[in-house]
Amino acid sequence: MAYQWRSLTAAVWFWAKAALFLVSAGASAWGAAHVLGASARWRIDRVDYEGPVPAALLENPPLKAGDGLFRFSARRLEQRLRAEFPQLESVSVRRGWNRAVTVRAVARRPVARRLEGDRWHGIDADGRVFPLETVGEGLVILAPGSVGDSPVAALTLLDRLNATREAWTERLYKIKMSPDGEAVLYLAEDVPVHWGVVSLDPAVVDAKARRLGRVLSAPEARDGVVYARFVDDQRVVIKPKIADKEPNAKTGRHHGA
Repeated sequence: MAYQWRSLTAAVWFWAKAALFLVSAGASAWGAAHVLGASARWRIDRVDYEGPVPAALLENPPLKAGDGLFRFSARRLEQRLRAEFPQLESVSVRRGWNRAVTVRAVARRPVARRLEGDRWHGIDADGRVFPLETVGEGLVILAPGSVGDSPVAALTLLDRLNATREAWTERLYKIKMSPDGEAVLYLAEDVPVHWGVVSLDPAVVDAKARRLGRVLSAPEARDGVVYARFVDDQRVVIKPKIADKEPNAKTGRHHGA
């Protein structure tokens, strides 16, 4: 019994000394960092920025020349910048022994855009929405662009359409999704293509895209079309532009029936 008591006492004493050591080490490290941060020798001489740094970050930089070189946590600053600037895919903050700090930014790559309020937002391949520094000219528009709406379905449809490599997809500039799951594609010159209920099955998208391509390249459509509409997954109705000039123009012509 006495032996067990001595063993327990020794174990408690060992862990008490270990805890005291860790506390002392932490206090010493904090004190050293505080002294280094307060020392004029360890102040930031300059801050270098690399990559597409947002203008708002440059206007209100988190670090300036003269700040303490060891008075901030690089990891916490990186987390803060990623939260404040979602258009950045990654941010790294590195100290140099030449008293310089380098902030390196990597921007997200938008594959589409949408208008939220009065500002254009980009959408990357993972469906993340983030503010654009420019209007995003040349990116396909996904509509509507209500804040909080998920763009995943429209984004997936766009990816499936691009994978078909059909010539008409080069003219695609907007995809409009409705709450009931239907889509309208807009080609150059604002030509609507009523796609119907969206299926994200690659085989279905591929078949419909190729069918539309054949219809748009038919002789009847050589002067362009006013609109195109899928009756079902195989049949397309188009209204050729030339039909507007005919006295008894029909509303459309069936293809693929």
